[in-house]
Amino acid sequence: MNNRFDAAESSSGSRGVRFEVILASILLAFGVFALPALIYFVGTALLGPYIEGDAPANGVALFYRNFFADLAAPSLRAWLIAVGPLLVIALFRLAFVGHRSADLEPPRPRSEPPPRRAAAPPHPPARAPQQKGRSGRRVEPRIGAD
Repeated sequence: MNNRFDAAESSSGSRGVRFEVILASILLAFGVFALPALIYFVGTALLGPYIEGDAPANGVALFYRNFFADLAAPSLRAWLIAVGPLLVIALFRLAFVGHRSADLEPPRPRSEPPPRRAAAPPHPPARAPQQKGRSGRRVEPRIGAD
């Protein structure tokens, strides 16, 4: 009925899809281009230079060449490196699918505030009934030996 409401609803839906596509693209680009470089530099720092055969070549270029060759010939480890960041974030988000944040709760409709009740007059503190003994005073028990 209300065209503005329908347009706002459809644009928020397309914003969600757009966000998911952008996030997936960024995570895939990180997995394909940045993560192999991190793996290469950590590996050379911990294990030594990356060499193939007898002669060391340009290490990082050789590593990328082998990585993309492994992607072309379906290698599980190469594909896990490439889509790993996307899978990790997707699994993390999947863990919170049913959880709804307090910030996302719909706002309460504004209505009249509840009617105020008249404040009851303060009551004086209740007094314990006095025991009437010989002197008519209340006797407190002693704990100490004084």
